[in-house]
Amino acid sequence: MEGSIVYKGILSKKKMDHGLFEDPYKGKVECWIQSGSLFVRPLGADRLPVPGALPDKMDLVFWKIEREDKCKFSLVSPGCVSSKFKTENPQEADNWVQHCNQAAERARNDSSSANVTSMRVIRDRDSMNLDGGVPRTGGEV
Repeated sequence: MEGSIVYKGILSKKKMDHGLFEDPYKGKVECWIQSGSLFVRPLGADRLPVPGALPDKMDLVFWKIEREDKCKFSLVSPGCVSSKFKTENPQEADNWVQHCNQAAERARNDSSSANVTSMRVIRDRDSMNLDGGVPRTGGEV
């Protein structure tokens, strides 16, 4: 993982196959936003990471961020699979949505900049003579 963590916290993640009388949001997860992605790692009852559990990674450029009612928001994958989260208060949910959107925008801009730089490198490389790195002038080489 590259880049610094821009936002971090503990959220409740909705369990999709919960029982009839079970709280669907009882599972706690540690979440952080880093390098244009949201990472989600399950926590145990002691609020420590579950041993051996690797974090899930959601690329915020491709996942749609949706604000839901009260303290909830969700991320929807390109395949329409949704991950739903609940915060302690509505302001915290707003903050998560805002930080996710900002991270996605930064990642899109970084990707665009990287693509432009790559195109320049390719153009510059193609304009160089393979025999010594001397720029081609259009005449015979």
